[in-house]
Amino acid sequence: MPATAEPRTFRRPALIAAAVAAAAILAHLPSLRYGFVFDEQVLIADNPAVTAFDPRLIFADKFWPGPARGLYYRPIVTLSYAAAYALVGARPGLHHLLSLLFHAGAAVMLFYLARRLLRRDAPAAAVGLLFAVLPIHVESVAWVPGRTDVLCAGFVAAAWLAVLRGRESDRRPLWLAAASALFILALGSKEVAVALPAFLLLYDFSAGRSGKKPAADYVVLAVTAALFLAWRAFVLAEPGPEPAPPALAGLGLVDRALAMAAIPGLAALKIVLPLPWRIDYAYDWVAHTPAVTLPLALVALGLATAGAVGLVRRRPWGLALASFFLALAPVMHFVAFPNYFAERFLYLPSFFLLVALAAALAPVLLRPGKVGPAVLVVLMVAMIGLSWTQGRWFKDDLTFWSAAVRQRPDLASAHNWLGIALQKRGELGRAEQEFQAALRLDPGHTVAAMNLAMVFYRTQREAEAEALLKKLILAEPDNPDLHFNLAVVYGGLGKMDEGREELRAVERLQPDHPGLPALRNLLGGR
Repeated sequence: MPATAEPRTFRRPALIAAAVAAAAILAHLPSLRYGFVFDEQVLIADNPAVTAFDPRLIFADKFWPGPARGLYYRPIVTLSYAAAYALVGARPGLHHLLSLLFHAGAAVMLFYLARRLLRRDAPAAAVGLLFAVLPIHVESVAWVPGRTDVLCAGFVAAAWLAVLRGRESDRRPLWLAAASALFILALGSKEVAVALPAFLLLYDFSAGRSGKKPAADYVVLAVTAALFLAWRAFVLAEPGPEPAPPALAGLGLVDRALAMAAIPGLAALKIVLPLPWRIDYAYDWVAHTPAVTLPLALVALGLATAGAVGLVRRRPWGLALASFFLALAPVMHFVAFPNYFAERFLYLPSFFLLVALAAALAPVLLRPGKVGPAVLVVLMVAMIGLSWTQGRWFKDDLTFWSAAVRQRPDLASAHNWLGIALQKRGELGRAEQEFQAALRLDPGHTVAAMNLAMVFYRTQREAEAEALLKKLILAEPDNPDLHFNLAVVYGGLGKMDEGREELRAVERLQPDHPGLPALRNLLGGR
């Protein structure tokens, strides 16, 4: 066998794909025992689009239920929730199994894409296997709402592959139609899929194409994106209160620029070093200071410079680094949105960073007789172990929010959610302590105050509950949850007329409030 030949097993991509799928499942197998955590309850168990399997709500309404203005339109994700709910209801097992299978499928699609980008099976196999077990993917797989990034990445890879396959086939229109359909599925999973034409443009530039042959590909994808985005704009046109303030609101120009520039550096650090999951990335990350963001921004600048040089030289690692930045661009706050950073944002970018590393290191590590395969096995075993360890954070609400409070004892939202988890378990004394802690940190935390009022109610302090809820309604008269909880208190006190008045307020402010049927039964049955 020549010195440069690859082992025979690497000539069998189907076997590699099967190994990638198996590794992906093994890395997140404990998630099958997990319950619902945080947004899983809102998006699945309490979501009318899911529980009623209503096509109008799935395809013609915003992603998040409730009165707030819609920011996201992700009907494919909601459809996956509704399909599982139709089979098993709110029992979490099947929902987690689907996320596990979607991750395995996405990892396989990305392995096949890596073969195209790297033009060799051995480094592509390393990319696929490592991607399948990266601990950074725990949030995307073990937490069901992280499915948005998994589905998006899988469909983006499949659409990309369909375009490339069409260029080699005499049935190009069929492959283009398939690519368009897959692109719609990707866009319907998460908005970052809109970058697919730009990925292809980088790919064609790196391959040295003239641009004439793939012109039809860009036209089809551009028309597909335009039609989808027009429909999305129509669906999200309904006004409503802002769901949350932008993550970088209140920062000065320099601090904002550094925080944005730091994101690729932070992403690369989190992908390469499996640091523990943190709650505060998704809330008010305390490290928006130049002492932290400047070094991360410099790391990002170095990667960007390397990517630009490699892209101009038409090196695979240059294409991969450029694609890494492109995959992060939609979450770098050029358009304002609530979460500064989250590990689930790194699902697709982690693939491109792995491709860049594989392209740079393959000549040294993946030759026959070298230590590369042994290193790969050791890395995979370690990463599977870390994924199992870090996945436990998503086991249940109590575990999740207890960890969050340990990480950030100064974060009012974490104390509030821990109080909710304790309240669900009947530990009302400890729940009250957490709600009080949230209010000490943030006296204007309406949700914590409302939850505290309901603890008063459940501990036979109805007068305190009524007084607190009335005070909150004076400050926020258009909050349907406040009226809902006051109606419950009135129902418990036997004040049926007052309760029905609050019920009518809920019906006016939020006609699809998930608690309305139970509330009507409470107030109408007395």
